[in-house]
Amino acid sequence: MSKDEVKSIYADGKLVAAYNNIRSDYPEEVLRNILKYVSERKEAPWHVALDVGCGNGNFTKRLAPHFEEVLGCDISSEQIAHAKKVNSTDNVSYFESPAETIPLQDESIDVIFCGTSVHWFNVDEFYKEADRLLRHGGVLAVVGMPLLSDTRVVVEKMPELSEIINEEVKETMKSMHHIHSERSGTSVITNKNKHLLERYRNLPSLYEESTKFDQVYTRPFNISDLRIMFQATTAWAAFINSGDIPDLLDRMESTIYQAMRDRSVCEDQLVINLEYHVFGVLYAKSAEISGISGTI
Repeated sequence: MSKDEVKSIYADGKLVAAYNNIRSDYPEEVLRNILKYVSERKEAPWHVALDVGCGNGNFTKRLAPHFEEVLGCDISSEQIAHAKKVNSTDNVSYFESPAETIPLQDESIDVIFCGTSVHWFNVDEFYKEADRLLRHGGVLAVVGMPLLSDTRVVVEKMPELSEIINEEVKETMKSMHHIHSERSGTSVITNKNKHLLERYRNLPSLYEESTKFDQVYTRPFNISDLRIMFQATTAWAAFINSGDIPDLLDRMESTIYQAMRDRSVCEDQLVINLEYHVFGVLYAKSAEISGISGTI
C-alpha cells in the first residue's frame, strides 16, 4: 500500500476505534530489554525518545518515565488526534509526520522506537532519516507484534477445540485475501507487510552492531475478540473498501460457537489464552570516535 492508501484507511474512524480497542500493550519485558540495551551503550540521563508510527500513543507514554522528553509521530491525523486527546503526560507530545521526513534537528534523538510500523515505511529512506536524527551511541528499536499473524488461540485442556478455532481463523484470512484479490486484482499482502510476516528477519541492516529477538508471550483472551482483531487490521480495511462485505466473520463465529455447543461448553467455562510473538531488531549507532559514526 502507498502512503496515501494507508492514510485513507486510517481516516475511517471505525478502524481507528477497533485498533485502539483491541491493540494490547507490548509486554513490560520488551521495554525493559530495550532500555537495558540502551543503558549498555549510552549513559543516562537520556534526553529525547521518538516513537515513529506511534498510532494511538499507548507505547509512547510508557517511555515517559525514562526520558526527559518523548515525541510520537504518525502519518495518520486520526491516530494523532486520538493520542493528543487522551494524553495526560507532561513530557509527551505528538505530531503528524511521515517516517521518511521527520521535522527534527540532526542528532537530536537518543532512542527511536518503531512498534509494528516499519514495514509500512520506505525502509531505506527511513533508515537514512533515523541515522540523521540519532545521536552517537543512540539506538533504533524496531519491534513487531502482529494482531493476527503469528498468533494462536489455546483453550486449556481442549486441544481439539483449539485446533478448530485456529483453523477457522486461518480459513477466514484465506477467504478474505482471495475475495479481495478477485475484486481488485491486488493482494492485501504486499511486499511491505511481508517484512512483518517474516518477523523482520529480512530487514536491511542499519548499523553493524545489532541484535535480533523473537519471543512468544501469552495473555487471557475472549473468542469475541477475534472479530475485533480482524476489523482492526489494515488488511480488513482494504478488503471491505473493495466491495460489499460477505459474512466471513459471522460464519467464523458461528462455526466456533457450534463447536463449543457440540462439546457442551460455553466460553465462560473455559480458560482461553492467546499466544503471540513479539520480535524485532535493536540497532546501535556507534559512539563518536574521531568524527566517525555508524554507516548505512
